[in-house]
Amino acid sequence: MNELMKISYREDIEDVGWKGPISFDRGADGQPVAVWQEFHVPPIPGHISFPGAVRVKGRLESTRGGANYNWLTNFPLPSRAPYCPRVHLEFRGEVVVRALGWHESADTCWAPEGHQALSWGGTLVPSPAAIVGKEVIDLSFRKEREKVFASAEQKASKDPCTCFAQGQLRAFYVGHSHLEDFAAEAGLDGESEISSICQHPQSPVVLFNHALFVKGVIGLDNSRLVDVQGAVLLSPDHPFEPLELETGLWLLTHPFPEKEVD
Repeated sequence: MNELMKISYREDIEDVGWKGPISFDRGADGQPVAVWQEFHVPPIPGHISFPGAVRVKGRLESTRGGANYNWLTNFPLPSRAPYCPRVHLEFRGEVVVRALGWHESADTCWAPEGHQALSWGGTLVPSPAAIVGKEVIDLSFRKEREKVFASAEQKASKDPCTCFAQGQLRAFYVGHSHLEDFAAEAGLDGESEISSICQHPQSPVVLFNHALFVKGVIGLDNSRLVDVQGAVLLSPDHPFEPLELETGLWLLTHPFPEKEVD
C-alpha cells in the first residue's frame, strides 16, 4: 500500500471479524455501533465494492513530470495546496476502490457519471488506487482551522522586531500561548476538534522550500501556525539567511509558487 495514503472502511459492529479496528463510531449511549478497519490496496488490478462508507487520509504527492508520483480528482479538494495537498475524506454511496496495478499512473476516467473520484499512482507507488462514490465529505476540520488562522492573523505582530522574511516567506510573531490553548481561545469546541487539527510531528515542518522543527503545528493551504521552543527556519534557496524564531507561536505564510519556490 502507498504509505502516504491510508484507506479505511466502515463495518457494523456485529460484522467485525478478528482484525482490530482503528477507530469506532459510537451511538448516543456511548457504545460502539460500528468500527473502521484498515484496507490494504492489492498491487494488481481489480476493484472492490463497499456497502458502507470509505475514508482516505494522507498526503497526495506529485513530482514535476508526474511519473514518480501523481494524483487526479474530478472534484475540488478542500485543501487549496496545488502540489502535495493533505486530505481526509469520507466517500459514501456506491463506493468502489479500484486497484490500478503496480506502478500505474492515477486514473479517474472509469468513474461513473455523477460520482466523485480521487486517484493516486506513479512509478514509486507500489499500490496505485482510485476511490469513487456518490458523495464526499471533508473530515479535515477546514472551517475550524480557518477560524484559528483568522484569530492568528489578527494577533500577528507587525513590529519589525518580530516580523521576518526569508525570500517570499513571512514569519509573524503571534504570542506565548501554547497551540492547543490558542485554538481553544479562537473558539474551537471540544478536545476532539483541537486534537484533530493540532499536529505534533517528529519530522520538520515544510512550507514549500522552507523547513523548521516545531513542538506543534496547524496547517492551512499556504500558511502554518507553529509552536516553537526556539527554532531556526532554514531553506536551501536561502542558505545564508537563517531565521531564528524565539519561543512562542509564529504564523508562517508563503504565496503559492508559480514555477520555482522563490
